[in-house]
Amino acid sequence: MKPLVIHAGFHKTGTSSIQAFFQSNRKALAPHVAVVLKGDMEDLIRACRGYSKGRSGFDRAKVTLRAEALFVKLATRPKKALLLSAEELSGHMPGRPGTDDYGAAVDILGDLVRVAKTLMPKRAVTICLGTRQPDAWIESAYWEHVKSSSLTSGLEDFRVAFRPASDLDGMVNKILTGAMPDRILRMPLEKAPKDGLAAPILDLLDLPFGLRETLKPVAEKNRRDPPEMREEFLRINRAVTDRAERARMKKALRRGEVPIDAETKPD
Repeated sequence: MKPLVIHAGFHKTGTSSIQAFFQSNRKALAPHVAVVLKGDMEDLIRACRGYSKGRSGFDRAKVTLRAEALFVKLATRPKKALLLSAEELSGHMPGRPGTDDYGAAVDILGDLVRVAKTLMPKRAVTICLGTRQPDAWIESAYWEHVKSSSLTSGLEDFRVAFRPASDLDGMVNKILTGAMPDRILRMPLEKAPKDGLAAPILDLLDLPFGLRETLKPVAEKNRRDPPEMREEFLRINRAVTDRAERARMKKALRRGEVPIDAETKPD
């Protein structure tokens, strides 16, 4: 029986680049690996996000139901390795409303492992989790929130509020104990292999000899915006109260349509 690999984040640890690699090489891998990315499991992702906010029994039951629906389909491919990759399988990134840390990931991933082993009992389940040094993760997460949400607080306030959430290695230990996969793989961003961020995952997929050498590398994705643009995003958040207008201005800024020093008028 082929392996089941669940790459579940964490956010800001190179996940976008890893997913871009597997999307780019999906056709080449298709005879040997069923690659399941965000667009292939939107219902499950929504359930994971929902549970990470409220952590109610009802929301957790939805995670189980969505996982069952997905794994029933995947169970029909016994001759292929299975790869699921989406950082949202750990829930929302800490800092989103209602999400202070990755604590929900213990329950979510535990439920995914349980469902997988029930429906595909012969598959060995590995959970892959990218990690990052706390200060680097906090800064990256902060600017991601500034860019993609309405966050107005400063970096130091964010650092104080989410310092506990930045202990990604500690959370991996909790997931290992609570989710009980057959194996858990840590992928420290600071120790990324020279042959690419996806290399540790490729090692798990039982690929035929020579296939890896045919796979195409991809450019790094979701790179951090330049400092002046990040500061402009923050200024927009603080000055513009209308959500749609904030989004419009940020989109225009990313396209280079608005000068960095343009005046931002309050709504």
